Amino acid sequence: MKVPISLLVLILITSCQSNNEYHLQGRISGEFNESWVYLVKFYAAQPQVDSTEVHNGKFTFKGTIDYPELFVLHNHPDSILGFFPIFLEPGRLVVSIDPKNWSWGSQIEGGTINEEYNLACRIREQSFVKVSDELEKRKINADSIEQDEISKEIIDLMESNKEKDIEYLKSHLDSPISPFILAKHFFGISLDEVGIILDGFSNDLHQTSIYIRLIEDYDRMREFENQNITE
Repeated sequence: MKVPISLLVLILITSCQSNNEYHLQGRISGEFNESWVYLVKFYAAQPQVDSTEVHNGKFTFKGTIDYPELFVLHNHPDSILGFFPIFLEPGRLVVSIDPKNWSWGSQIEGGTINEEYNLACRIREQSFVKVSDELEKRKINADSIEQDEISKEIIDLMESNKEKDIEYLKSHLDSPISPFILAKHFFGISLDEVGIILDGFSNDLHQTSIYIRLIEDYDRMREFENQNITE
């Protein structure tokens, strides 16, 4: 039996759409005084915000995405507090939000990129934040000598965490995770090194908003640097 061309085209279109669909299910544990949550594209030149209402501590986002990109879940669209970074990618994603510790108490499951970020970075970062907080609490009642020792320990932890981030970044230049890592440490590494990393990113990453903004920031810094040299 011959299948009409129009039906084949419809099947192909439907297949492509389903491959690009994401279904983000969220649950908020504990007291939450807001009625909405917001999904905001990270570091985008043009704001891209989606919102959904929270019902009985649950919320859902659905849509399509051509390529995995970094978004943040907010409790308010223009707040720098209360956000949780996720990689929006095709498939089923499940988020558990802790409203008392939105950034570090929350978790995401599902999706190959998010699972990779969990294993490579997020678990380590959560541990770093926890240990740093404990050290900061110790400093309150410590004498001046011990405070200096604790401060050095925190700095050493920060450097160790940064080194592991950069190590992952340089060995995964085709990963959607890497531009996010570069954005975090953009001002902590040399401009020459930033340029080398940007040149090494795969072509697929060039279409992401975060890469475009990083290139713009890099070009501005280069221009500023050149002006200072000529003056």
